[in-house]
Amino acid sequence: MRIIRQLVNIRHITGILGLSFILTMPVALAADIEAGVAAYNAGNYDRAVQEFRPLAEAGVAEAQFGLGILYTEGTGVPRDQKQAIKWISLAAEQGHALAQLSLGVKYAFGEGVRQDYQRAYQWASLSQMKGFEVADELMRTMEAKMSKADIARARQMAQACLDSGYKNC
Repeated sequence: MRIIRQLVNIRHITGILGLSFILTMPVALAADIEAGVAAYNAGNYDRAVQEFRPLAEAGVAEAQFGLGILYTEGTGVPRDQKQAIKWISLAAEQGHALAQLSLGVKYAFGEGVRQDYQRAYQWASLSQMKGFEVADELMRTMEAKMSKADIARARQMAQACLDSGYKNC
């Protein structure tokens, strides 16, 4: 689980998402996201918040995830798990694989939400379906704590979420 916690950290955004998400964005938007990540990595958390917040409010999943991580850590903003869940959930519900994994971790540990292994498995499964293979570790950890019926229900929940375009999660 330590690897999962390390990966769900904004310092890894550029390495994990790399050019794949940047190439799909308009140039100005990608530059703003990169500026937020660079500010975070330089320890300039106030600047990271300034870069991410307007984009997050405009519905940009990468910025929503970044802002959620800042609230999780209490860097540049007061530590606030409710705000972290809000922003990470918004990104996850847009299909952002790292946000989905992060939300799974939050449910697994009860960070800002009621601990719920089925929800943890659901979100990890959605992340894994998008090709984020590190989610397998969280899924295996949750499987060890769940009954077969709970696992089956979590898989159904993930499929319903996916089938609804993330509206029924």
